[in-house]
Amino acid sequence: ELRDPPHKPRKLHMTALATIAPGAFSREFNKASVASLSHGHIARMPREQLVEALRAADLPLLDEEALGRLPKLERSTLERLLFLARRCCRNQGY
Repeated sequence: ELRDPPHKPRKLHMTALATIAPGAFSREFNKASVASLSHGHIARMPREQLVEALRAADLPLLDEEALGRLPKLERSTLERLLFLARRCCRNQGY
């Protein structure tokens, strides 16, 4: 599989349904939505949504192989990675 040059972000086409709170709503994850996640939202997100949000954050430390292993990680690890992803997205101005 060909990869984009490092200066170009990968384009991911995915939609994740977020059932974060009562009165569930639909959310497409992107860097801005990852940056806006609160601690409470992350704590209540199902594992599948944690994985989708991490993929959408496009972290430079997660290559294709690492992205493929995300679903196998423990929930606590996924949450810690998403807190890191949120910080990275916020530092990028999202």
